[in-house]
Amino acid sequence: MARYEFACIDTACDYTVVIEQPITDPVPECPDAHLSLDHDGFYLMPMRRVYSVPGVVFRGGGWASKS
Repeated sequence: MARYEFACIDTACDYTVVIEQPITDPVPECPDAHLSLDHDGFYLMPMRRVYSVPGVVFRGGGWASKS
């Protein structure tokens, strides 16, 4: 299974989490309670997937042309 990093879509919330799950699983919700816009109650906010560059090191010869 792959590891995915998720962050809360609320810019004021800095909650992030790394989860190991299949790509078919739904995006989790932020466990921090967020106040609704009309200040009527609290709700869970969805999270977004954070894309980053994986660390890759190519060693040895032959994987790139040396021209």
